[in-house]
Amino acid sequence: MWKSTKVLDMALKYIDIGANLTDSMFYGIYNGTRKHPEDLDLVLQRAWQTGLEKIIITVGTLNEADHALQIAKRLYVTLGTHPTRCGEFLNDAVEYYEGLQSKILSNPKKIVAIGECGLDYDRLHFCDKETQKIYFEKQLSLAKEFQLPLFLHCRNSHEDFMCILERNRSVFEACSSGGVVHSFDGSLEEAQKILNFHPQFYLGINGCSLKTTGNLKVVSQLLNGMTYDRI
Repeated sequence: MWKSTKVLDMALKYIDIGANLTDSMFYGIYNGTRKHPEDLDLVLQRAWQTGLEKIIITVGTLNEADHALQIAKRLYVTLGTHPTRCGEFLNDAVEYYEGLQSKILSNPKKIVAIGECGLDYDRLHFCDKETQKIYFEKQLSLAKEFQLPLFLHCRNSHEDFMCILERNRSVFEACSSGGVVHSFDGSLEEAQKILNFHPQFYLGINGCSLKTTGNLKVVSQLLNGMTYDRI
């Protein structure tokens, strides 16, 4: 997400709003096999040296929360359940939801957004559509309860995604915060619907947003037709 800024004789500063620092690769492990020593400290050192000012660690399941909070000394954390992990609610949905609430209550200075949550219809082998929809909608209540923005995921699911947001418009009317749709890879029309939904909704553009010729065309149209403070 970029904010348009005039820079006068100073280095640019950046915020990484979606860092998957709980991934095992930062600890030298790939597909269950150690390939090199842990290098997270070196990665962070390079990040600070090149102008990164803040980092928000993405949490995609309650089980990752403690790990993320342990490494969040100069960092911040999102807390929620990724659509592909929503099956974790099914063992005891009440207990799992209360676990999310408890983590947020216990870490008000570190947890700065609800997510990563949303819908992902490209990977239904991890979690079916109905389960995703139920627990995406459930997590919107956390944004209202704690007055936090949302770190959102929408993959091949725009219609259902927007339907759930529209059905819960009262959440956003009661909460001044909006959110960012992370790793956007949809159409120009879908982008416009997301941005028009709420004045504090943004699009996150990264490598996953640039995989195809169609993706590149959409991003080019967005950058040519909109101000940078919404992307």
